[in-house]
Amino acid sequence: ISLALFLRLYKIENRAPFDWDQNRDYAAISDIAGGKPVLIGPVAGGEGGFFLGPLYYYLVVPAYLIMGGSPVSLPITSSILDVASIVLIVILLRKSLKDPLTLTLSFIWAISWFAIEASRVSWNVSLLQLWIVLFIYLLQTKLSSIKALIFGLTLGLTWHIHASLIPLSLLVSIFFIRHLGLNLKKILLITLGYAIALSPLIIFDLRHSGLERHLIYQFFVSSDAVTYPFAKVFVSVFSRFGKNTVAILTGTSDLHLWWGIIM
Repeated sequence: ISLALFLRLYKIENRAPFDWDQNRDYAAISDIAGGKPVLIGPVAGGEGGFFLGPLYYYLVVPAYLIMGGSPVSLPITSSILDVASIVLIVILLRKSLKDPLTLTLSFIWAISWFAIEASRVSWNVSLLQLWIVLFIYLLQTKLSSIKALIFGLTLGLTWHIHASLIPLSLLVSIFFIRHLGLNLKKILLITLGYAIALSPLIIFDLRHSGLERHLIYQFFVSSDAVTYPFAKVFVSVFSRFGKNTVAILTGTSDLHLWWGIIM
């Protein structure tokens, strides 16, 4: 963990990108720190997309205040969130993966050039690693009432991270549904957790005459992806999965279909 922090934070002020989207996020975080709450985050899919949630903005606020409004507070927060995912791997996945594999995965992520570079990019997707570890952990357990609520909250947080996670998380959950040990009470708690995560977007939608619902509808109706054949989607998804896997291990950045299928 110390090594991971050092590799990510060393001279971060010179190595973290600060482009137009970071500038947009900085303005929103400044508003929150100044006492002006924000209900929406970045736009999914660029122009014409729908709004994601503002969770990342609020997570940056403590570092923003401590550092006196410095723009470096954004990549520092992203890097710390990335290292926190290593902590979660050790804490939550230790029982299922056992110590050797848990520590190996943690060490690979700690020193991976790909992971280090990606951690310095400050945006809402910085929450992805944390979300993945928590999601995997919850899928491996019989859900108690409190875990059912957390599971629903975790599913709902996809609206704050990346648009592709929204349908993907639901599909994976359906695949594991028999393992989760659900009953009516737990389903209601999952629904409640999901609604809590979506509450900022729901409030925004109600205040703006259904604007968010309209944007979501237009986004999916106008997307060519909904007409893609399954084979094309399969190749695309697993090629990118393989690309990320190889990038973590070697630092290269090429599509790798077979690596994706194997992993």
